[in-house]
Amino acid sequence: MSPRHLLLLALVTLGWPLAAWFGRDLGVTVALACFAAPTAALAWALGPRAAPDAGSLAGLGLGAAAGLVMAAGAQLGFLWVAPLWPGLETEMLGLYSLLGAGLAPWARAPLVGVVVLAEEIVWRQVLWLPMKEALGAPRALVLVTASYTLAQLGMGSPALVAVALACGLAWLGLRILTDRLSVPIAAHLVFDALILGVWPIVG
Repeated sequence: MSPRHLLLLALVTLGWPLAAWFGRDLGVTVALACFAAPTAALAWALGPRAAPDAGSLAGLGLGAAAGLVMAAGAQLGFLWVAPLWPGLETEMLGLYSLLGAGLAPWARAPLVGVVVLAEEIVWRQVLWLPMKEALGAPRALVLVTASYTLAQLGMGSPALVAVALACGLAWLGLRILTDRLSVPIAAHLVFDALILGVWPIVG
């Protein structure tokens, strides 16, 4: 693992939450997309890049199905945890308000898509592969997942951090099992489209 990858790891682990925290006046989703797009471009230039992968229909279907299952799991998880977590519903309402502040759904969707693609390129491709080679898969999985989870701290939501931990493991698991970047991208896009748009947990 090169020093450049270590610098990228530090950049995204620290920069992602700072972009969310200090970008609240601009709008968190806008701020994250503005940070994520050039960061993903930098990561892609650094490499390793994914092999050309349009994704087979079966692979994309697997990713989409995984995203649907994850969204259903998030819904069920909320119903189970909410009675045990005072203030969870209020926290989630605040999180949805923060993510959607000042944006119509048609404007928010492409920005979320940018953030999703950037997250997958950075954590499930450019950081994952050299870390797996340098540290071995188990340690790399812990480090990449920890970095991705810590990057969500800027939203100020413990619930989001918990969701990021579970989802980060699931998306990286799909990357490992299929050896395709397109599968976790499909799962992530479907999950966000459902949870942030079609099938919100609260509201």
